[in-house]
Amino acid sequence: MASLPEDIIMDILLILPVKSISRFRCVCKLWYELFKNPNFIKTHHHRAIENNKYTVLLKTWDWSQCVFYSIDFDVTSSSYHMPVKTQLPPHTFNRGFDRPIVSCDGLIGLNLMNKICFWNPSTREYKCISTLDVNEAYYFLIYGVCYDWKICDYKLFKIVVRERHIDISSEIWVSRLGSNSWNNIGSIPYNIYRAKFCAKALNGIIHWLGKENVVVSFDIIEELTEEFQLPDCYINNTSYSPSDYMEVGVLVDDLYLLANATCGRSNIDLWVMKDYGVTDSWTKIFSLSPDITKFDKLLPLHYLNENHQILLKGEHIIWKEDALVSYDPKSGRLVNLVIHRLPRHFNATAFAASIVSLNSRELVKPTEISKVHTRHGAASIFSIHSRELVKAAKTSKVDTRHGAHKFCLLAVERVKSGYSELQSCSSYTGLVCSVDLQAIFSFSFLSFKV
Repeated sequence: MASLPEDIIMDILLILPVKSISRFRCVCKLWYELFKNPNFIKTHHHRAIENNKYTVLLKTWDWSQCVFYSIDFDVTSSSYHMPVKTQLPPHTFNRGFDRPIVSCDGLIGLNLMNKICFWNPSTREYKCISTLDVNEAYYFLIYGVCYDWKICDYKLFKIVVRERHIDISSEIWVSRLGSNSWNNIGSIPYNIYRAKFCAKALNGIIHWLGKENVVVSFDIIEELTEEFQLPDCYINNTSYSPSDYMEVGVLVDDLYLLANATCGRSNIDLWVMKDYGVTDSWTKIFSLSPDITKFDKLLPLHYLNENHQILLKGEHIIWKEDALVSYDPKSGRLVNLVIHRLPRHFNATAFAASIVSLNSRELVKPTEISKVHTRHGAASIFSIHSRELVKAAKTSKVDTRHGAHKFCLLAVERVKSGYSELQSCSSYTGLVCSVDLQAIFSFSFLSFKV
């Protein structure tokens, strides 16, 4: 290990999946400290976003209970995984009206009656936080989470809309992730009751649609309010109503506007603000007719690949069933993704997996254990790929740093292939062995020994 250059070791670690990194914490003290380093956590997360590796979390209903499924998307894969039922933290699955808070850096929030449960589905860690005690009557209550770059910590925020006599006020309260106390950072000079509100923060900024053909933003970190004008075609256009037929949201790092006219079955328009805060940068991505697409609702979730194909959740006009579809801006094609065992009705949230720790040491217990639960059983599959790599190393005579880097990437791909074979041999998903670590670095050593 000592003879392997540090930058190659770092490159390998940064492309590993979250589950592998979680297991590798116990390899040595150096790695244990490295995986807690905020810079490593941030870089690993950004690398996953750049490589379009993300997960779609589906929320559906089984009688009166909420059930969650996850689908892993990877641009390097030619097929999509089937939905896998996701085990939730204790006491968060038995209320049909629970809804997930939008994600932030891989964190999902589950809204309970008297607490918020923060949950990292990738590491299975969760933490419950007491909610703000609201003594007065309120109209509107919503939670969200954002990252505060000033203090390098996550903030839970809560928006409360109250009625006092004839006035309606909108207050924002915040709590640091490591604290159970709440602070009132002031009131928003807008009545956001019944407004189309997006609680998914974009760089610490939340958005909603105002009544005067504007998008209103509030920066939770700087505590500032700003307004952006809608695209010119919607100004003074009575066919569009911001309160009912428009919504604003966040597509990865972009602010988007979704519009659908009130008269007849008109086109669904998707706009993206390419340069945040600049009104003239609104760019129309598509204008699709429901009569052609057979979807009367389309909700952007994530970019599918580097070509900016968009993953959307659609609702079919006739069948009233939900689906996952992709849109290609170059060809203008909308394609229904074939994913087996997809629920008929669901809500969807997309996020890139991360190793962000909640420092709670509370983990969701897995309900199933892999059939390949011994070191010998896993090694039998990886040994096949080991022999192939040895042969490749002797043939290529890798003797340069660049070649070694390429060879390490090949090793990682072989390990991924081994995982696929393991999963195909078993209906379970857990792998309780350390063979993947040995496989990656033993393959890397070959590049220096041949």
